[in-house]
Amino acid sequence: MNGDFILLLIYILEAAILGASAFIVRSKHSEFPDFKVGYHVKEAEADKESWEYANDIAGKICALFAMVFLTAGLFCYIMGLSFIYTFELLLLLTAAAVGCTLCVPVYLLKGTDRQRARANRTLRRVRTTVLVMTVLWLIWLYAYYHTPSADNLPGLQSLQMDDLRELKGYKRGQLISVWDDPVKKVSPEQDLTAGELDGTIEETDADGDFEDWYATVLPEGTKIYETDDAQIMLAECEGEFVPYLKYVEG
Repeated sequence: MNGDFILLLIYILEAAILGASAFIVRSKHSEFPDFKVGYHVKEAEADKESWEYANDIAGKICALFAMVFLTAGLFCYIMGLSFIYTFELLLLLTAAAVGCTLCVPVYLLKGTDRQRARANRTLRRVRTTVLVMTVLWLIWLYAYYHTPSADNLPGLQSLQMDDLRELKGYKRGQLISVWDDPVKKVSPEQDLTAGELDGTIEETDADGDFEDWYATVLPEGTKIYETDDAQIMLAECEGEFVPYLKYVEG
């Protein structure tokens, strides 16, 4: 279990905690008279109306941040954001969630009815925006991974940034891209088996454009095998098969 997946689980856990808190605070607060909202409890407990309002706002904020945590966790994990940035975002969102839940209800209790109404509209709009953006992103993500790319790059939509950073390749009359990763990194749904021998690498030089992709060169004599997928072949490297995608340069 790698660090990125562990961080994703933490994001989901925080989203679940905030979601449960939103339900308890908004729906069950009358059954939990000792549940405190904000630093200045006396202001929230001044009367029943203030107590109800403070809990309602705190619940809405918890629900909003539950959506934010879930969306942020999935985005960072699927898009391959680095561990350190994902962790820093986790700390930032945690601090924002705690601070807003504790301070905003008490601040609004001191405000006017107009300020409270404006705050309710703002929370509703932000919550709707986050939900809509999440749905649109998921739709785009589905289309991105299930729509063939142009220019003879049929499998490129299945690759993440980490795969591109580990790009290896060679040149044999055309530009060849090789991903030195397990087969499932090329396509999670494919099970490739080496078929007939297609040829061997005869030329190992790479042009400047190819080198800009941080590519290395496989040794001459590397055997290339066909698979049941016409667009993906296998290179035999040190006794193991490495899948690759090929496309014509230019």
